[in-house]
Amino acid sequence: MASSSLKPYTGFANLRSYPTELQRDFRELDIFLRDLRANVGKLLGESSTEDISITAVTTDIEVIAGAGLTGGGQLTGDVTLAVGAGTGITVTADAVSVSASFLGANPTATIGLAAIPGTATTYMRSDGAPPLGVGITPTWTAVHIFSAQDVHNAGVSLGTNGILTSALATDNIGDIALQYKPGNALTSSGSRFLHAFKDSAGTQYFDITADGSFYF
Repeated sequence: MASSSLKPYTGFANLRSYPTELQRDFRELDIFLRDLRANVGKLLGESSTEDISITAVTTDIEVIAGAGLTGGGQLTGDVTLAVGAGTGITVTADAVSVSASFLGANPTATIGLAAIPGTATTYMRSDGAPPLGVGITPTWTAVHIFSAQDVHNAGVSLGTNGILTSALATDNIGDIALQYKPGNALTSSGSRFLHAFKDSAGTQYFDITADGSFYF
């Protein structure tokens, strides 16, 4: 069969200049016309080495690098997309990982009465917990209930109120509103003091001894 005199098909020029809703239709039409041109060329005896020019089409279609990616470009050849190595992200040829400085770490601050903004880029692990600062001096604004006996090695201050109250809810024979019980058993003697009351100067003015005596 005689050689073809068909002209190469060059596609749609400036495809991206068309309205967005028409670009897909034009691309599909472009594929159909390229296939038609190739098949007609074969029927007319064109050499299999001949090809059509699609330069206008490929330069109008781009691969866009989305969020977190770099690269992309027009389809005039191979196009490469790469993962962007942002802050804290390490990217190698075959792996993406979080930088060591952004991994979990043990807490280093203690819980106190004021917020600690912190500057570390690490995060606290799910089974971690910061220690409670034992030197804090909080002002409690609510009632605290202790299910076990609390120990005050440095004594107890009643503050400016000076009132010691009881939570006794009944008024039955044998009920004890306030019980003073020493930590150690004392010999029943006038020389063993269950309680000793002093004034602000430290002068002892009222005593209750282990034998039940009162001294003023």
